[in-house]
Amino acid sequence: MATKTSNYSPPVDQLLSYGDCREIKEMPDYPAKFRFSEEHIPDLIRMATDPEIAWADSESLEVWANIHAWRALGQLHAEAAIEPLISLFWNAEDDDWLIEEMPTVFGNIGTAATPALTAYFQKKSNHLYPRVTAAACLTKIAQKFSEVRLECITILAEQLDASAGNHPGINGFWSTI
Repeated sequence: MATKTSNYSPPVDQLLSYGDCREIKEMPDYPAKFRFSEEHIPDLIRMATDPEIAWADSESLEVWANIHAWRALGQLHAEAAIEPLISLFWNAEDDDWLIEEMPTVFGNIGTAATPALTAYFQKKSNHLYPRVTAAACLTKIAQKFSEVRLECITILAEQLDASAGNHPGINGFWSTI
């Protein structure tokens, strides 16, 4: 039976059967391997945020396509993907892959993601794991880009200064980022 996920154009559609991320030992260069370019970013964003893929049969290769799309968007430095990818953070409580992958993805997208990640991280009404994911993304950006290192450190340090008003879990996660 054809699903909405069959509505992806080449070469993006190749990610639907590319492989199980647990079995891929080295991070592929997605733009080179699949010949992705800027023109593929809208379709990759759609795939990266497609709930039908996220909830596909867990034994299928299709279920991994979201993660492959996240990675490709990061490698393409796709600034257009910043807000759509941040919109996935709500699911960090239930998705270990999101928590693990997003710092690398946003580290690859680069410094343009700093304002949106900061706003998300500073919003106390956002849940614990999504906020920690945003903090981990800011940390990765600070590690990769010296020009925003001090800004990111200041953002994170401000939360430490406000530790009395933080969710206890936020304060406890500082040693992990």
